[in-house]
Amino acid sequence: MEEVNIDEQTLNETEKEWMIAFLDALEKEDPAFKEKVSMLELAQLTIVCKRKTKLAVARYKKLLKFKEQYLNHLEYFECNKKLQEMDMGGYYIRSKDNLHGIYMDYSKMKPTVLRDDEEKFGWFVKGVITNYEARTSTLPDIRRGMCFFGNCTHLGWSNFDLRFERKISEIYQDGYPIKLNAIYLMNTPTIIRAMLKLASVFLKKKIRDRMNLIKEDDLWDYFSPENVPEVIGGEQKVNGDQFVRDNLAQRVKTEEFLKETYGEYFSKLRS
Repeated sequence: MEEVNIDEQTLNETEKEWMIAFLDALEKEDPAFKEKVSMLELAQLTIVCKRKTKLAVARYKKLLKFKEQYLNHLEYFECNKKLQEMDMGGYYIRSKDNLHGIYMDYSKMKPTVLRDDEEKFGWFVKGVITNYEARTSTLPDIRRGMCFFGNCTHLGWSNFDLRFERKISEIYQDGYPIKLNAIYLMNTPTIIRAMLKLASVFLKKKIRDRMNLIKEDDLWDYFSPENVPEVIGGEQKVNGDQFVRDNLAQRVKTEEFLKETYGEYFSKLRS
């Protein structure tokens, strides 16, 4: 893992002002929320939502819902093993502008299998959110945001389901607090336009605007070989499970740092 610059882990004055406003909004929504939210969750929601406190509260409520439904009782590495066995696992990828990301082969997706089986859908949600957590383990990572890369080379209608896409969009659009700053879809077939038109019913314009339809020849314009999985011709050898372990451990360190640095200050606001 890269060394974290302590100066970059600190909150600026504007972010602290946003956090105060968010804490006030949480208390008005439900006094219990103010006690439940961790320092890292507080910082993450604040950085992602900025001064939009209503949005931050709505996202926090969804985050609690996800925890109750899928996160608290499921173990990530077991879920990931099951997804890998179904050939639907993801890989680590990083763009040239230093956005940590997730690579998936869309032709391997079986959306109706996941949609119609609540247990399997739970595995997928646990996998997605845990990977989001691993890519937002420090304040600099949260500020930069992340990217998503979908290999669409052999994509067909069997890999697309509108109900499934709608359910999953609730996580990355309005649920888990991330900045999804770039989406790369490689080797898109002609049917992708029809798929995106169907999904535009619930996909926000800002998400659609961040989609980059690229060809395989353009891959190295956006990514360096050492940060691309070997499955698409790269040289990246990051062990996905170890990356998640390391960065979940870093989230704990970030939480401890925020508590030590700002705990007393925000404790007064909570009281």
